[in-house]
Amino acid sequence: MTNQCLPGRRDVVLVAHEPPNSEHLGIRLVAAGLAEAGFRPRVLPLATPSSLAAVVSETLAAQPFLVGVSISDPLVAPLLLAFVRLLRQRGFAGHITAGGALATLERGNLLAAHPAIDSVVRHAGEASIVEL
Repeated sequence: MTNQCLPGRRDVVLVAHEPPNSEHLGIRLVAAGLAEAGFRPRVLPLATPSSLAAVVSETLAAQPFLVGVSISDPLVAPLLLAFVRLLRQRGFAGHITAGGALATLERGNLLAAHPAIDSVVRHAGEASIVEL
């Protein structure tokens, strides 16, 4: 089964770098905006490269129509971009959007260099991601 945006699909997975014992505030605000609009967001923390395969598997198991990835700074960007590439390689066909400070500033370069990403949500994404 491919993960396409079908009428009635409400599941969204949000992925952000979250070291142990911390939470990514931006992704939590986006999740709250989605929940308020009637979607079912699920936040999956990606802490280390060793957790990459498990987070991809968990994302695929959730069968979301939309995956949001917070690319907030250059230190975590390689890990999150590896997640996006592996997710596509493993067959995810739904929409992938990136957000966060670095994604906002480097949107043109990000979209040109990483064709697995379908769109970039600029600035605060709580309203924009609901429209996606």
